[in-house]
Amino acid sequence: MSLQSLLTETVTVVRRAYDAIDAYGNPQPGTETSVSYPARVEQLSSEETNTDRDTVVARWRMFLPADADITPFDRVESAGRVFEVDGDPIERRAPRGTHHLEVELRRVT
Repeated sequence: MSLQSLLTETVTVVRRAYDAIDAYGNPQPGTETSVSYPARVEQLSSEETNTDRDTVVARWRMFLPADADITPFDRVESAGRVFEVDGDPIERRAPRGTHHLEVELRRVT
């Protein structure tokens, strides 16, 4: 079974540029760009805490093609859900080079 046959979902990677300046001359989030990729998104865990407020933190793993462009500062949108990238994307290598990327995601609600 090939990797492409497992990438049955489409995700959108959203990157925010810090190209705006606030009143004090500090960079601020400005324009956003987005790119869609075939992917596989799997839930790893979900925890609920009741300290201060009810919060659910869910962890997910996403598989992307080797040529996908994603950084730890990007946001991922999939099936109406919004995720934060949690850490550096992992390059899974094969003898011919990078085979695919694995990206840890976090969703807080």
